[in-house]
Amino acid sequence: MTKPATDTAKQSPLNDLLRQAVTFGLVGVVNTLVGLTVFYGFLFVVGAPPGVSNVIGHCVAVCGSFLLNSKFTFNRRPSAKRAIQFLFCFGVSLAVNLAVLHGGIAMDLSPGIAQLPAMVAYTGVFFLMSRFLVFK
Repeated sequence: MTKPATDTAKQSPLNDLLRQAVTFGLVGVVNTLVGLTVFYGFLFVVGAPPGVSNVIGHCVAVCGSFLLNSKFTFNRRPSAKRAIQFLFCFGVSLAVNLAVLHGGIAMDLSPGIAQLPAMVAYTGVFFLMSRFLVFK
């Protein structure tokens, strides 16, 4: 007896990759909101300087991203080794973001517009590195 087409589609590596990409994006949205909340909390409630608030917000968001992506996106147990690899991938992705941003600005795009392809590049590189390096 043959399996229905839907069973085969659920096991497809491409479908799994697409599910992971969507989940990674949703985790990113959640972490952006968490990072912003922490940033504003430290800035306006605690009275910390903007730079300090920004760093704390990013640290909380990256930690949350690692834990949520470990569990929900890639279904892997977090480990110190994976955490270090994830931070490396974050750094590379941030560098790509900055390169695309400054490249767009050099092509006379406004920073606000140049940040859009920079965000796409950042997210794509971060997802692919996370998927094939950290959570392989």
